[in-house]
Amino acid sequence: MAAEKTHGRERWLNVFSETELPVLGGVIQELEAVTGKSNSTAMQLADVILKDPSLTSRVLKVANCVIYNPTINNPITTISRAVVQLGLAGVKSIYTSVVLIDKLLSNQSPPYLLDGIVHAINAAVQSRNLMQKVSGKVNEEVFIAALLYRLGELAFWCFGGEQAVQLSLALEDKDSPDKLIERELGTNFHALSSGLAERWELGSVLKEALNKPNTSDPAVKCVQFADRLCELQRQAPDSQALDKLIEDIADFCKADTKEIKDLIEQGSAEANSELKALGVDQLHERAKQAQLKKENSSALKPNPQFQLNMLRDLDVLVKDKCDINTLFHTVAEGIHLGVGLERVAILLCDANRSKVQAKHALGKGTETWRKQLLIPITNDQPGAFQQCAVKRQHTIIGEAPDSASFNELEQQILGNPLAQAAPIIANKRLVGLIYADRAGRESLTEEQRSAFCYIVQQANASLEQLIRSR
Repeated sequence: MAAEKTHGRERWLNVFSETELPVLGGVIQELEAVTGKSNSTAMQLADVILKDPSLTSRVLKVANCVIYNPTINNPITTISRAVVQLGLAGVKSIYTSVVLIDKLLSNQSPPYLLDGIVHAINAAVQSRNLMQKVSGKVNEEVFIAALLYRLGELAFWCFGGEQAVQLSLALEDKDSPDKLIERELGTNFHALSSGLAERWELGSVLKEALNKPNTSDPAVKCVQFADRLCELQRQAPDSQALDKLIEDIADFCKADTKEIKDLIEQGSAEANSELKALGVDQLHERAKQAQLKKENSSALKPNPQFQLNMLRDLDVLVKDKCDINTLFHTVAEGIHLGVGLERVAILLCDANRSKVQAKHALGKGTETWRKQLLIPITNDQPGAFQQCAVKRQHTIIGEAPDSASFNELEQQILGNPLAQAAPIIANKRLVGLIYADRAGRESLTEEQRSAFCYIVQQANASLEQLIRSR
C-alpha cells in the first residue's frame, strides 16, 4: 500500500519539524541572544560556535577566504580572533551559512537542492552589499534573512522524500511550475518559508521580507531585491525584466546603473569565493556551472580591428610622451577587447623585485584585484607568476601537464582558470607581468595566444622607447 502523501502547509511544517532542521532556528535564537547585547564579547560568541567542533573548522575556513581575510599570509586560527577581526555580526552570518549547509546537504543531494543553496548564498551576499551601499554600514541581519528567504523550498527538496523525487521529474517538462507545485504539495514554497520563519522565530527582517511585499524598510527591500535579482540571473540573464530590476535597484540606492552592475558582479565573485570556502565541492561546481551558463551569451571574441587600432594608439602615445599608466591601461584594454580575454591584469614589480602587484585590471570580477593581487615571485614561493618572472617568457597556465600551475594564494584570488602570462621587460630588467584569462571558459585559442604575445612584444618595445625619450 502506497504511503499517504503529505498535503497542505501545516502538515509539511510538521514534517520539517521532525527533522534536524529546527536546530537552525535554535542556533539563530542563541546567536541573537549573544550578539543582541551591547556588552557581548568575542568569547561568548566563540563559546556558542565551539560547541560543535566539526563546524568550527569550516567556520574558520570561510573566515580565511579572500572576502573576509585579504591578508592570506596572516590566517585566522581561532574563533575568538575571527570575532575580533570580522565582528560579532560577521562571524554570526558565516556560522549561520555553515549550519544551514550542514543540516541540508548529503552526498546524494538532488540538483534542485544544490541550486537552491547556491541561490541562497548568492542572494545573501548581494543583499549585504546592497544594504551597505544604501546605509554605509554592514548589516548581517539582511544576509541571514536572504540566506533563509527560500528555506521552505530547501527543506522540501531535502526532506520531501518520494514526493520530492516525483516532483523534480515532473518539473523537468514544465515552464511554469507554480501551479504544479501548489497541486502536489497543497501549498507553495513561499508559504512554507513564511511558516517556518514564524514557527522557528527566524528573525523580524525575514518575516517582513516574506510577508510585506510593499514595504519601505530598507533592510527588507534589500532582501527582496537580492532574491529577485538572483532568480532572474539564473532563469533570464538577458531579459528586459532583469534590466528593469537593476534600474529599480539603482533608483533605490540612488546610484547609476553601471555602479549597480559593478556591485552585482562583485557580489557574484564574492559568493563564489564563499561557496568554495564552505568546502562543499558539489555547491562550488554548481555555482561555476550557473556562472558559465549566465555568461556564455556574452563571451568576448577576438577583434583584429580593435587590436590594430590599439597598436596605432601605442605609437601615438609614445610620440606624445604619455605617462606610463596611460600606456599600460591602453595595453590592458587591447588585450581585453582586442584579443577577447575576459580578465586582464598589469602587475608591476616592487622595488626589490620580490613581488608583483596589480596596478591595472579589466573585466568582470576584477574590481578587487588591485588590492588582493599581490603575489611573491621569489624562488622560495613557486607558482605560475613566479615561473613567468624567472623564465621571462610567455607562460601558459593550467593548459597541459607541463604547463605552469597556480599556487594556493594565486588560486584563492583567481580561481583555477586556463590562463597565460608574459613578462614586461625594459632595458633587460623585469618591470612586471601581464596576466590574462577567459574567466573559467574554454581553452585559449591559438589566435588568442599569438595575439597576446604580439601585443606584449609591442608593449615592451613602446615602454623602452618611452623610457629612452625621457
